[in-house]
Amino acid sequence: MKIKFILYILLLVIVVRTNAQENSIELQDLKMPVSPGFSLLDISPTNIERPSNPKSLGLNILNAIGQGSSLPKDFALEASPYWLLKHYNENIYKFLGVSRKSTGSDLSTGFFRKMTVSVATYFNDSSKNYLPNTNYTAIGVRTNLLTYWGNKRGDQIRGELNKRAADRKKAEELFPDLDDPNEIQVKIDSIRKARSANEAVAISELKPVISVDAAYAYSDMFQDNNYDNQRFNRSAFWVNGTLNIGVGKEDNDYLFAIANLRVTQDNLLTDTAMNKFKRDGATDYGMRIGYEHGDFSLSFEHISRHYRDNKDLNSERNVGVLQYKVNESLYLYGSFGKNFGEVNNLFTLIGLNWSWGKQSLNADN
Repeated sequence: MKIKFILYILLLVIVVRTNAQENSIELQDLKMPVSPGFSLLDISPTNIERPSNPKSLGLNILNAIGQGSSLPKDFALEASPYWLLKHYNENIYKFLGVSRKSTGSDLSTGFFRKMTVSVATYFNDSSKNYLPNTNYTAIGVRTNLLTYWGNKRGDQIRGELNKRAADRKKAEELFPDLDDPNEIQVKIDSIRKARSANEAVAISELKPVISVDAAYAYSDMFQDNNYDNQRFNRSAFWVNGTLNIGVGKEDNDYLFAIANLRVTQDNLLTDTAMNKFKRDGATDYGMRIGYEHGDFSLSFEHISRHYRDNKDLNSERNVGVLQYKVNESLYLYGSFGKNFGEVNNLFTLIGLNWSWGKQSLNADN
């Protein structure tokens, strides 16, 4: 438990480094994915999460916040160590995983750059699928194993980054007496807006052709909100492989498909009255398909769960998911469908994903 408490503290005190760099480019529309802890507990709006470029710090909230001295209900805090520990020589090309030259490779891994760590908590008061009056806490880590942009999208990113570098150079030539990085950025933004809207490419809206992510999460339970009643709940490792297919003439229209494989060690509640548990292994196979246009995303996921010993507990999850981007830092989720299990399996959920932090990276070599 000492390791987990250290992680909790690190997540709460992590800060964002916002030191200005010469010829730096601010990254817009970064997003924290849904916490692996929520996915582990099967209470996430989607158990098959789409990859994203993480912000410094993110907060996931589902349904409500607790009151009094109890742990908050249904929330997760997630942080990206990269933005705290990144090397001063890091640049935007390395972060996105594209080559600076068109002759280079647009195949990369974001193992550290895209890594996030998180803590999540969920309180159950009466559900038959979980121990009543119990807090469930989880810690998790997520990272990117492989990203492939493809020639077309790689060229689009390189072209826009070159234009943004030229915008900065032009601003410095027009306003040589400006020293304040914030004032310089205002001038750069005005120059960028003056460019034709058809020329500008929203880098955040471009998706890699293929992306493979992995995650691990561990969960404990605390009955009656009492630390002395700590008990192992569940742990899991999973891999998601994502395919993005551009449709239409715009750069923000995508059909996407995500394949999911998850291996879980579960501590199953076999007798609610006697608080009896039995450990068993389970394997999940799933797929999520959807369509994204600008700020809206509509998708459907299907996951089939198979236990090693308790075959009677095999079940499926079928959930529709609607996501809307309110602004660069806030996303809303809505889910409806059938969750795992045969009892209390109606799944209706509204949640929000709130992330913050100002990120910029060097545009030089």
